[in-house]
Amino acid sequence: MRTLAILLLPLALAGSGCTSKVSQCNRLIEVINQHTASLATAIEGLAKIETEPQVADEFASVVEQAQTAVGALELEDPKVAEFASQYQNLLSEAKNLGVALKASTGDAAKREEVIASADKVVSMEDGIVQSVNAYCQAP
Repeated sequence: MRTLAILLLPLALAGSGCTSKVSQCNRLIEVINQHTASLATAIEGLAKIETEPQVADEFASVVEQAQTAVGALELEDPKVAEFASQYQNLLSEAKNLGVALKASTGDAAKREEVIASADKVVSMEDGIVQSVNAYCQAP
């Protein structure tokens, strides 16, 4: 996963009706960004799955930590809560790909199918990033 490229919105620019939205957007972005580096490292580790199948378990653990952190957010704004839910779904898809990748060890054709499916997760992330940017930057 790439670094979630979302600009933190300064609270000083928020109008009286947007403070809650901006604050919640910032909290969501902060939690996601806290896990970006560990997720990226875990994804890189999956390249060693043929010789070190346990990297899939390590990946799953990192994904679960990120899911738990996002799930712990108390978001009152329905759109921000929906973005958090979408991100949790993205993490679930990523975790499923890690499991499938581990199961495909020794089967090059199956592994290629799993890798091709990863494009779906990247597309999901791109959509979430665009939606969060559009909503959180709007007045």
